[in-house]
Amino acid sequence: MLEAIDYAFSIMGNFTGGFLTASFSKFGAVNTAMRAVSDDVAKPVAYTLLAILLLLDLYQVSMQISQQGGNSMAPATSVLRSVLKYGVVKWAIDNASTLLSAIFSTCISITSGIESHLTASSIASFFSTEELKNMVNGLTGGVLAQIGSLIVLLLALIGAYAAVVSVAIIVMSRFVQLYIYLAFAPIPISMLPDSHTCQIGIGFLKGFTGVCLQSAVIALTLRMFPYFMATFMTTADSLVGLAFNTLLMSFALAAALTTSGAMAKALVGGG
Repeated sequence: MLEAIDYAFSIMGNFTGGFLTASFSKFGAVNTAMRAVSDDVAKPVAYTLLAILLLLDLYQVSMQISQQGGNSMAPATSVLRSVLKYGVVKWAIDNASTLLSAIFSTCISITSGIESHLTASSIASFFSTEELKNMVNGLTGGVLAQIGSLIVLLLALIGAYAAVVSVAIIVMSRFVQLYIYLAFAPIPISMLPDSHTCQIGIGFLKGFTGVCLQSAVIALTLRMFPYFMATFMTTADSLVGLAFNTLLMSFALAAALTTSGAMAKALVGGG
């Protein structure tokens, strides 16, 4: 039973290991489709918004010129600043996918560093199957006690596999979010040059970075989990206590991973 529980968590590690450090090209067809949406749908909207913001900015500059009577170099400087600012944002819109990929690659490097420095540990390395056998042999109450303990262990095993399923859902939903960010990136980026709308673009970049960094939070959580699990398992003095602690830690892991997205966004100052 201990080996089955350990196998459940090893499945979790193997599954996440292939997805937490995967690039956008992991799902080639989806990646191509989202980039097409970005180019053919989002960018025209972004260019329109950028043009509107530029016109409003130039209008404000013209009002300054009319108020100052053209006797100051400040309006000309403002025009030059606006042209440079909007030119940079135009370049950012053109290369939105490249910019997002660069942020994504940086977060993947962080995740890879965590996985290389904190090697995965087996739960069985902290608690041997021999100890589990001794607990089973030490049961009193005959067959009924053994059946009851088996039921509790089965519940613990179900909890472990439920945690595996929750991890799979969280990891896959993260990829869905990443592709949605990739598809619509040009639109919020076009909001960056204006002081009234720049928070939309900044919030978008923070949100995207948070989703990217979620992989590092998940990797760190999974690497430290066996040590927490070992502490609870080695302090159990009965088979029922062992099963209960296993079930409790499975739920704790699922809860921690559920909040991994919010935690990652908090790390980059997101909401």
